[in-house]
Amino acid sequence: MHTQKFITRLCKDYNNDGGLTKEFYNFIKSYSQKPDKGSISPSSLKSEIGRKFPKFSGYSQQDSQEFLRVFIEGIGKEMNRVKNIPKYKELDTKDKTKSQQNEEFHNLFIKRENSVVIDTFYGQTCNSFRCECGFESYAFEKFLDLPLLLSKS
Repeated sequence: MHTQKFITRLCKDYNNDGGLTKEFYNFIKSYSQKPDKGSISPSSLKSEIGRKFPKFSGYSQQDSQEFLRVFIEGIGKEMNRVKNIPKYKELDTKDKTKSQQNEEFHNLFIKRENSVVIDTFYGQTCNSFRCECGFESYAFEKFLDLPLLLSKS
């Protein structure tokens, strides 16, 4: 489901700026234009990935989750709609509810990173910290994936 949304948005937002995005776009376009959906060569995409991320050059076995994360983040950086990234700004938490802080954190993030990747794949977590005195504070974080610990049973 997310893959199809991502491809649709990528094709809509594609601006021919970055090499990785360009090669991925061309790969998807080539595949979608093949009437029998047969094989196509990903060699130019593979070359661009190796150029951008030397760890993934060559043909040795790599961690697929790590590759996907690096690949998606690379496209996100190339397609960032923000051209003049503002300085980092701390979240103003004074006299604000958790919901207000959550929205403000999201808005600050979007002012620096805003792409089809963020729109499609990113989420946001909130960690709560409560002191014995009753004071509570929150920490917000954007994520592309969430690691899960699975029991053996």
